Amino acid sequence: MSNGKGKSYAIRARVKDVDRFAREFSPEVAADAAIAVEAMRRMQAATGPGHVPLDVVASVLTDPYRKNWARKLLGKAA
Repeated sequence: MSNGKGKSYAIRARVKDVDRFAREFSPEVAADAAIAVEAMRRMQAATGPGHVPLDVVASVLTDPYRKNWARKLLGKAA
């Protein structure tokens, strides 16, 4: 990934994370999911305890997806 100023960043997926998603997704999607998990780990390490990584993800989701996600989580909490 490049920041537009010539500097690049790399996030690599952990094998155990790819394996975790491999049963549900194709190899490419499993690797993408593992990279997203690693990025969220890094955000959490930089921001400390809380839900900042989830807030960032939620901020780019569409409204219908966010509502369905909230319903699912609230259903589990009830």
